[in-house]
Amino acid sequence: MIFRFLARLISPHSEPEKTSALLDEVKQKALTLVKPAVALEPQIGTPVGHDPHSSIGGAPSLPTGATWPVEAGKPMIFLLQINYADMPSIPGYPESGLLSVFVQDEDIYGCGFPSVDQKGFRTTYYPDPTGFERASLPAPSDMSPYGVKLAGQGPALVGIVKEGHLTGGCYQAQDLGKDVSQAEGDAFYDWLAANRPGGIYYGGHPDFVQFDIRKPADDPALSEVVLQQGFVAGQERQWGICWGDAGEMAILIAPDDLADLRFEKTAYTWDCS
Repeated sequence: MIFRFLARLISPHSEPEKTSALLDEVKQKALTLVKPAVALEPQIGTPVGHDPHSSIGGAPSLPTGATWPVEAGKPMIFLLQINYADMPSIPGYPESGLLSVFVQDEDIYGCGFPSVDQKGFRTTYYPDPTGFERASLPAPSDMSPYGVKLAGQGPALVGIVKEGHLTGGCYQAQDLGKDVSQAEGDAFYDWLAANRPGGIYYGGHPDFVQFDIRKPADDPALSEVVLQQGFVAGQERQWGICWGDAGEMAILIAPDDLADLRFEKTAYTWDCS
């Protein structure tokens, strides 16, 4: 996919080739792989209270007496928390409980490309967050992928069910697109991008910039998206998200581990161009 993207940059004014019925066939095959997803939309200007509502940036809700997670002697960067009781229901995902996501505060966000065993990141699930309160914010991080206001103010999140189409970075999409012409491939990947659930979501399919960390033989291992974040411009970038050079971050889990709520079994990666 990255080579197709570069080719389009080199020849932006070239005339597209005439497409054939093959592109429609490829799209129809992609449609058979659509899965439900939940787009997570920050409610800018809607602050959160101490209750453990779904939110992004700011401070997490923690159990009484719990401390902010630390890695390598520094407070970790809090990405978001999902209270599944706030969210619409989609198959395979919890209907209650609180998921909190953190990454290490350093230049590559603790990532081992990918990381497993909670090294450099945390995906902590609490079955019952009743009585949790927001922690106090530590000193702001210079390394956060979030804009200053998003990291500091922590707006609420609303979930909206969307169709989770394949993404251009999935190995399945790469396999479907391998036999079409360059113009048809460009049209196919543009179509997938237009049907992405949003900049932040769970469910559906993961996205990658460089390459899919999974292999077809691994399927269905790591087939479920716990969290996907891409580039979000935000208002003057202060409410935005940027992983490296407008990259993608994915946290994945196997279906059996998701069903058993073993969120400690997730894999975490991010990449950029």
